[in-house]
Amino acid sequence: MAEFDLNLSTQPFPAYRITNVALVCLLVVLGVISALQGAGFGRYSRMSRSIRSEEQESRVEADALGKHVA
Repeated sequence: MAEFDLNLSTQPFPAYRITNVALVCLLVVLGVISALQGAGFGRYSRMSRSIRSEEQESRVEADALGKHVA
């Protein structure tokens, strides 16, 4: 029977730790970017809600002036 050299304590392991750390860092960065995108979406949604009635009133006024001139 052939003799195999399977003693892993004498052989270096691949760089699994560095790979895992890099992937975790990438995951954290993507999570932060996603959170910032969500916060920006919420902020702009609140802004648009706050000016929606003013914009509708401006359109009605512009339509009324347009009909008055025509």
